[in-house]
Amino acid sequence: MKNNKWQVCICGAIKCNNEYLMVKRSLDDEDCAGFWEMPSGKLEFGETVEQGLQREIIEEVGIDINQFHKQIIGVSEYYSEKPEGTKYSVQLNYVIEVPTKELPIKLSEEHTAYVWATRDSEYVDEFITEIIDAIEP
Repeated sequence: MKNNKWQVCICGAIKCNNEYLMVKRSLDDEDCAGFWEMPSGKLEFGETVEQGLQREIIEEVGIDINQFHKQIIGVSEYYSEKPEGTKYSVQLNYVIEVPTKELPIKLSEEHTAYVWATRDSEYVDEFITEIIDAIEP
């Protein structure tokens, strides 16, 4: 019997001018080993979206986003098929505008590197481009 599940995720597109903070998943990651992504993760039961966004950004890059302007920019949907079942995700995408790239970034164990990248950068895939297109139509 397959174990299908769904989850609500949140993504924080941290933006400074025309660049976005991208983080690289660890090569040991179960789902997206070595992929570049924006800080994101699952909303935990009982959290508000705002609490989850703040927690994920602190966990993944060590930045307290309370002082910065945040705005929801859209929703993404995706799924992944595994032998044990399908995982369907709904992701709430936010832009967080920061005044400088000189932030005290502290990566989690889930990530091995970070870079500030433009929309046309090699670090930005089709999924991330859709998020950026909602910010910069």
